[in-house]
Amino acid sequence: MFTADLIVMYHGVVPDDEPLDDWLQVPASRFRDQLAFFTRWFTPVCVETFYTKPRKAWQKPRLLVTFDDGYANNLTVAAPILQEYRVPALFFLATGYLETPWFWWDRLQASLATVGQKPSPALIAEIKALAPPDVEAKVTAILRDRGANPFPPPTPALRPLTWREAQQLASLPGFAIGNHGHCHEIFTHLDDAALTHTLTLSQRLLTERLGVQPTWIAPPMVIGVVTRSTALPSSVFRPFSPRNPVG
Repeated sequence: MFTADLIVMYHGVVPDDEPLDDWLQVPASRFRDQLAFFTRWFTPVCVETFYTKPRKAWQKPRLLVTFDDGYANNLTVAAPILQEYRVPALFFLATGYLETPWFWWDRLQASLATVGQKPSPALIAEIKALAPPDVEAKVTAILRDRGANPFPPPTPALRPLTWREAQQLASLPGFAIGNHGHCHEIFTHLDDAALTHTLTLSQRLLTERLGVQPTWIAPPMVIGVVTRSTALPSSVFRPFSPRNPVG
């Protein structure tokens, strides 16, 4: 039925009793069904095997599962299901959001929802184009202008990992950690100096706090091919291949 290897991209997995109107978050039962399907038709492998060991002609196509951003539900909800199906995974963490109550896009959406509004694609694009120091201030200003609480109570299902939780995730067999930049910057909006700063800062924090040395990078908002930046030593990061978002 399937002949090509596959890379899939998730963000978060939430409990079935916490439904969210958010395409980034997959209900746990749906995630379990998806893994059951994938493991029937593909052989789940870790990232190193996926890229360094060619598949033999008689083998099923391989599956690589990835997660972006660093939601706490990656550990509390997704990890047990991944382990149940014996599926390795690669988690790309935006280190600047660890230990915080919200990713900026979740804060914006959750707060606007309390006044019956949704952020438009144009507004999201406008915020993404800002420099990292200006993003949170812009979100706060927008929420105040629209009469919404700029600092809504955190939604447990959407909070980022703590560093302690990230350590737990990194220590689980079959799981690897990747670099997603420090503040979820859009890499194409950065000059070489800013790009080098966010990647090397994130790399240093992941190494110091988790005891790992990530060799894989996934730029935020990129689904297609990721290329190695010429602003970084070629030995630091490896390029990543096309990924398929799953919801």
